[in-house]
Amino acid sequence: MPNFKTSISIIILLLVISCDLTPSGEYFNRARDFEIEGDYKKANALLDKAIKKNPKFRAALLNRGVNHSILENYKGAIADYQTLLEFDSDNALALFNLGNNYKRLKDYQNAISAYNQALDTEWVIKSEPFSPLLDRDIKINFDYSFDKDSDYTVDELDIIFERGIALVLNEQFADGIRDMEKLLAKEYYIGNCYYWIGNAHVGLKDSTNACQNFIKSAKLGLKEARGQVKEHCLKNKN
Repeated sequence: MPNFKTSISIIILLLVISCDLTPSGEYFNRARDFEIEGDYKKANALLDKAIKKNPKFRAALLNRGVNHSILENYKGAIADYQTLLEFDSDNALALFNLGNNYKRLKDYQNAISAYNQALDTEWVIKSEPFSPLLDRDIKINFDYSFDKDSDYTVDELDIIFERGIALVLNEQFADGIRDMEKLLAKEYYIGNCYYWIGNAHVGLKDSTNACQNFIKSAKLGLKEARGQVKEHCLKNKN
């Protein structure tokens, strides 16, 4: 029969085994390794543990949302961004990613609202981006122990581009054209801007301007624009 000291030792050992002593940041770093390998399910399993230990872990919530998006679980991504925004309502990056996922679900009005909120935050960069995002959520990659507000910035041109697309898809054609023209003035991803202006003019039943913009986009190498030229322009010449 075990003595008292042995019983206490066993109880303590069981408590240690049952307790998760791994820091939330360690789970975050391990998840990044799986993300690099492209195993987003395993990454999210670790981020689940990080968030359970620290429900206000911004980077973990944001990255889990991005992983959900990659896995086409857009509602799961939206839930993560909304959770983050409940305690960090001015997070431009979460708002931008939120808008992208609403857009993927064809909820264009909520997408536009999220983009508008993102543009109103103080964490919008007023400069030209080095490379357009092209419907890609932004992930956080940093040492978790140095989490700061400035890590969650987004370039305003990236937000305007995605908002412009949502406006066209929401049949707010004039507003969509205005957004794309703002970007053209900044020489931001010109081919795509002409493409979406062309789509807006299709919606406005203005075939002349639609074709002019599709042709400009096609000349810049956008494959989608070539298809639109064939559909909306070449048949008009026959």
